[in-house]
Amino acid sequence: MLTIEEIVRNWSCNPLQFAEEALLIKSRSRLGGPTNQQKEGLIELGKLITAKLKQRDKLTLNNEDLKYVNKIGLSIMSGQGVGKGSFLSWIMIWFLCCFPYSRILCTAPTGHQLKDNLWSEIYKWLKGSLVEDLFVVQSDKIFLKQAE
Repeated sequence: MLTIEEIVRNWSCNPLQFAEEALLIKSRSRLGGPTNQQKEGLIELGKLITAKLKQRDKLTLNNEDLKYVNKIGLSIMSGQGVGKGSFLSWIMIWFLCCFPYSRILCTAPTGHQLKDNLWSEIYKWLKGSLVEDLFVVQSDKIFLKQAE
């Protein structure tokens, strides 16, 4: 049986696994799980984080790590209605869960987009998830209860 620390350590390098296990996205998504584009983005983010953590801990980097270690972030081209809000909410919840005391700045062209789109997705995916009770969600912020 894994400890909670081991589970979170596994999740910290695998946002797709986190989304599937902690947020239960396969059973709760109207599509039966993440789209291929969302899955690819979560996998790429996991590779990026893995390379950065290996670099930080002065571990040996393989050729794949070297592709990611100097990247600043990921950019994802997308259209309308393809699940950007869900994807971003999964990443935000994952990051806050796996990297306590972190801060995430969210911006949008309008306050309406943040409140009605992003925050509603965060509420939706936290509600009924395995990590719901770890968080406090307010109208303009979300944080771990232990990190108050």
